Amino acid sequence: MKKLSLLILFAVFTVFGAKGQNLLKTDWSTGDMHLYCHEVNGSTYTFSVGFIHDAGGDLILKKVSENVFEAVNPENFKYGATYVKATLKTINCPKTGSTKYFRFEDAKGNLLGIFPQYNDNYSDMTTMTDVLEGTYKGNDGKTYIFNGKTLTINGQSSEIEPLQCEFGYVNGFKYKGTKYCFKISEKGINLYTTNTDDSEFEYKPDKLWVKLTSEDKTNDGRWTVTKNKIVLEAYVGYYTKSLARIMRNEIYARHGYNFNSADLKTYFGSKPWYKPVANNSQVKLSELEQLNIEILKHCENNFTWTDNNVDK
Repeated sequence: MKKLSLLILFAVFTVFGAKGQNLLKTDWSTGDMHLYCHEVNGSTYTFSVGFIHDAGGDLILKKVSENVFEAVNPENFKYGATYVKATLKTINCPKTGSTKYFRFEDAKGNLLGIFPQYNDNYSDMTTMTDVLEGTYKGNDGKTYIFNGKTLTINGQSSEIEPLQCEFGYVNGFKYKGTKYCFKISEKGINLYTTNTDDSEFEYKPDKLWVKLTSEDKTNDGRWTVTKNKIVLEAYVGYYTKSLARIMRNEIYARHGYNFNSADLKTYFGSKPWYKPVANNSQVKLSELEQLNIEILKHCENNFTWTDNNVDK
């Protein structure tokens, strides 16, 4: 688990011009790293950039062609960067509709980060609910369904609200007046009660409430978010490197990709929805799925992974 931080920025969002260059007062985020455009001077755009614990300063982008920018001070984007190219793109997502994002690359075209426009579709609350979303079978025999801000247990629904610990990392929620923390598991999610005092601004697991196993029969895989919206780095950071790899390959598996790796054959072969094709040339991925595969691979290769929020 890579512990990520969320910077709460209060910004006024403006509508893009016909050619997408009215960037003033727009906010962009991976869920961990944030950009906020606070100044426009001709072809130069100045963004505040950083994390809640490391403001970082300003990133200055100079427009070089339509929707393409180069960083005047690339070292402020990522430590050690000597060249940064930013391209403003639009992609259609089933869940969020037409979504604008910045794609940042180095001089060799390697991905440095994908920053969707930060709004109600890409907030800290939404990241948490994306992680929890799905239908689960509890070890108490009950059915648990997380859907957005609602938790339904055996047909009885109630809203949940997020709990944040130090640096704004969301690892829990309040449900019917009781606080709970969650940990990712290999099969689903484990929920714990928490007795942490609000004044500590940190919520830690106390006693196990219930173990939840993902019901693949009903949700076409565990990580349906990967086919519905751009995956934020903050979302990927809830998992381990090995689970991020499975998440990435689940995108292929939904289309019946026939795997060579023995562990992937075994894992997806146990899923009732997985129907391998005879020839992998039949597998066709959407533009969004291809983008999310690239993001996941970037995270696998560049995160410093720990497992603080994962149950083995």
